[in-house]
Amino acid sequence: MTFLMLILLPCAVAAGCFVVRPSLRLGIQAALATLVVEFIFLLRLPLDEPVRSLGFALAISSADKVLIAALLLAVCSTYVAWTSLPVGESTPASLLVMLGLLIGALLLQSTVPALLLFLAGAGVAILLLVDTPAYQRSLLQPRTIAASVIRLVLLMVGALLLVMGYTLLPSSGAASFSTTVMWLGMLVLAGLLPFQFTLAGLAEDISPHTFLGVVVVPQAVVLALFERILRTQPPATGGTVHLLVLLVVGISVIGMPLLARGTVRHAMAFVLLANVAQIVFGMALGISAASGGMSLLSAHVLGATLLCSSLALLEVHVPGQRDTVTPWRDRPIAAAGLIAGLLMLVGLPGTGGFASKLLLWQFAWRDGALAFGILVVGTVLLVLAGVQIVRTMLFASAEQREADRREHWRRRVAPVHGSTNDVNTLPVALPTYVPLMLRSWTVLLIVIAVVTAIDTFLPG
Repeated sequence: MTFLMLILLPCAVAAGCFVVRPSLRLGIQAALATLVVEFIFLLRLPLDEPVRSLGFALAISSADKVLIAALLLAVCSTYVAWTSLPVGESTPASLLVMLGLLIGALLLQSTVPALLLFLAGAGVAILLLVDTPAYQRSLLQPRTIAASVIRLVLLMVGALLLVMGYTLLPSSGAASFSTTVMWLGMLVLAGLLPFQFTLAGLAEDISPHTFLGVVVVPQAVVLALFERILRTQPPATGGTVHLLVLLVVGISVIGMPLLARGTVRHAMAFVLLANVAQIVFGMALGISAASGGMSLLSAHVLGATLLCSSLALLEVHVPGQRDTVTPWRDRPIAAAGLIAGLLMLVGLPGTGGFASKLLLWQFAWRDGALAFGILVVGTVLLVLAGVQIVRTMLFASAEQREADRREHWRRRVAPVHGSTNDVNTLPVALPTYVPLMLRSWTVLLIVIAVVTAIDTFLPG
């Protein structure tokens, strides 16, 4: 019963949020209360004890439980930000439905139904891209709608390829072909080459928290499902196929940080995609859930949550006022969160991402010089991209930040004939104050990022 409640409760509350959608704050508060109840249900779930419900087997492992907890934290962070942001009428309900479907995909033990649930959840997430408040709909640009459609098409194509490759696995005569199709489908679903530019454009058109819910959360779920496939029914990845996968994924590991240029939003998207590429690289090297594959995902979700929350806080600007103090002095909590999130993505000691990244380095060393070299170059470039984000957000001059805001207006508002003041009502803009609740939440995320590093000192 607890399994079903964990899946159905968000959908049931979403129905209530849709009924009371004119009162958005009430819907957001109900969603936050639902997430607290979800945490309680998650703690009560028995580990590795499959149950049958509605004809399907449901189960959860300790790694899955940690990942779902990280996803709940990410979604909760989005709702906390929305308490002070203008959002669309159906936005709170859509995110709850997406969460319920994605949790169901992680709990289902049947691969194809789980992939279908994931596709439904990721499809619902697309609604968050185009659901804007009524007074902002004139600012919804055609490229955002086009990016939403492209994202939906890629999700369907990727899921189709993944299911096709999975169904062909039992055929020994098509082992190499099915493995190639599976990896291709997974790379499409994860948003890696050559479709990463669509996600980078979305990062500039929507708020960081919306990007977290629309892109990061579904990415983590599909990687977890693919990892389960590799664990339960290992495909043929030896010889030429293994080398091909390493080279293709290695291109993403090295190429993504190189593309982290331009605006901070653009760089944020490629830094997150670079870390996703490293997780996929670890799967290609054979890291399983038991040896740390899911820990990489959990650390990625938590690091992305910290990064998005901190960037949102640092983007706060009071119209008519000039910034005279550097952000790292004026907003120390946001600055600390930004640095902690980037450190967790890189996997430095003292953060929750250290143990899993250390395991990734060990597997790369065992695989050979090619894998280790790709990881070294990719990590160095990822660190440099993170340093560039920190330098831009925390140490840029007031004149540079003002120039960036004017450039943002020129590229995002002027094409739809909006006034200068409209830049403050875009979905990418926070209100004219820093809400205490969001600052407190960022402090909590920083504490979790540091506390989770304790697993590096535990035996085994």
